[in-house]
Amino acid sequence: MDDTGLFDKFHADDINNSGEVLFQAWQSGILSGLYVSDGTTTTTIADTSGPFLRFHYEASLNDNGEVAFLA
Repeated sequence: MDDTGLFDKFHADDINNSGEVLFQAWQSGILSGLYVSDGTTTTTIADTSGPFLRFHYEASLNDNGEVAFLA
């Protein structure tokens, strides 16, 4: 197991036809967020350092890279 990365754990939510993956991840066990990655670049969609307290597992990623989620 590699524990040197940015995230403590993660949960994959969706993948689109462009190969982008939407996932929820946790950092230091307290900060969680939604991220999209194409395998090279990871983009933060939203995280709990802002107005959101938590995210539900029902997030969705369309083929245009747009994300819908409940928080």
